[in-house]
Amino acid sequence: MTLYEIEGELLALLENGFNAACIDEDGVVDEERAAEYLEKLPIERDKKLEAYGLVIKNYTAEIEAIKQEQANLTARRQAKEKQVERLKNAITNSLVAFNQPKFETAKVAFTFRKTSSVEVDMDILAKEYIREKIEYSADKTAIKNAIKAGKVIAGAQIIEKQALQVK
Repeated sequence: MTLYEIEGELLALLENGFNAACIDEDGVVDEERAAEYLEKLPIERDKKLEAYGLVIKNYTAEIEAIKQEQANLTARRQAKEKQVERLKNAITNSLVAFNQPKFETAKVAFTFRKTSSVEVDMDILAKEYIREKIEYSADKTAIKNAIKAGKVIAGAQIIEKQALQVK
């Protein structure tokens, strides 16, 4: 039985004194069976809640392991990217030093292609070439403090929630 089903059966027992499982073949409520279910269902509910909690703990541990592995992989990727950049710089420096525009073997080839980029000094750049970017965001800490101090702020409210903790 799922937690939802257990709770439904338990609520039916508490509200009506019986549930579908307490009705015998003749359609009569079996009081003994109802008492047995009223004793058994809370125990099943507790076991199901415990099982759900253990699943949450396992998933949380897996999530943390995945996050750690992602961090490890990101660090490894970044280290490899830096190594590639260092090797490319070494090749470029060597080819330029020997005035060699290309290098080629059966397994690898190096050539240069022209690229262009714009470098700017923002301090002396004319305003017509500067793009202004304005970003607005709510100062939620200030809003929360103001509301707690008794201010009414249009468009803002504090919402109380419950966060389940699994230990």
